[in-house]
Amino acid sequence: MIPDLQSYYSSNYSKCNLSDNYLVTWEGLAYPGHIIQVVAAPIQIFTFYINLEKTPSFMKTIKWPLLINHFCSTLFDFMICTHFFIGIIIQTSIPLLTIIIPPLILIAQVLTDNYNQGLMNLGMILFGLNGLIESSEILLVYQPNWNAVKTILNFKKTQNPNYTSSRSLCKFEHWKELSSRRNVME
Repeated sequence: MIPDLQSYYSSNYSKCNLSDNYLVTWEGLAYPGHIIQVVAAPIQIFTFYINLEKTPSFMKTIKWPLLINHFCSTLFDFMICTHFFIGIIIQTSIPLLTIIIPPLILIAQVLTDNYNQGLMNLGMILFGLNGLIESSEILLVYQPNWNAVKTILNFKKTQNPNYTSSRSLCKFEHWKELSSRRNVME
């Protein structure tokens, strides 16, 4: 062993406050990462399938960017359409938060001269959640994808023909249709 390293281990390392916290161990980083991947992989594959097979015709221009990289699709959506604004904000904030928070934790630890392995492992777990959160967001935020998910998972209820939504009540044509139905029934 190098003399400097040997002297470090004999003098400085023995004075370190070692924590027995679960997050400090290698298992605290490895096991949550494996669990995240077990949950994220099917959702990411499902997102890939939804984007590949269920993308409606008006979204065909963003189909391949979604498949290549979710972050690139947010930029593409922002350039082509303003009604995706909420989705864009959510979709860009997720990678920013998951990619920026771990380095900020590290910078804060360096500046305060207080290194905490548990916080670093927590930051890596957060970084590992990026794919899961982004795939879930794509399935939930964009209406065509959410409709496809509801159809596939049988969450979509069949609409009662006599049911009238509050949005359709505002349309004059709807009132004509209701009155014609009433006349037919009488």
